[in-house]
Amino acid sequence: MDIKSLLKGNESEILSLLSEKLNLNSSEVDKSIDSLQEGVGEALVQESSNNGVGTLLNLFSDNKNSVKSNSLISTITKKVISSLLSKGFDKSKANSISSIAVPFVVNLISSKVGGQENILGGLLGGDKGNIAKGLLNKFFK
Repeated sequence: MDIKSLLKGNESEILSLLSEKLNLNSSEVDKSIDSLQEGVGEALVQESSNNGVGTLLNLFSDNKNSVKSNSLISTITKKVISSLLSKGFDKSKANSISSIAVPFVVNLISSKVGGQENILGGLLGGDKGNIAKGLLNKFFK
């Protein structure tokens, strides 16, 4: 399973979360899910390419987040907001969507990965030492 499949598999939960809390219509939810995939994908590719998988493993575990993991959440949020803005959302709505959706997605991925590198590699489309390449293939086909 990859992140795209993970998001699609939890689409009803995301739909419910965004439509109930923010009153988004189905088209806006679809754009939000696309933006989540893009923003999360870009941030994870960047992090794994620049710094390896240590921060990703910390973020997607039950361990207390490191300073780098908290910084990665900020990067993910910025990239999701940027993607939402490019899809026509105004800044206020983009911020609201990201404040709800990013924590949901991070928790969802964490629940699957649990800090295990082999699961992270499978989820992100690579294997140990080759996760960045797998990420590029999964997110930017």
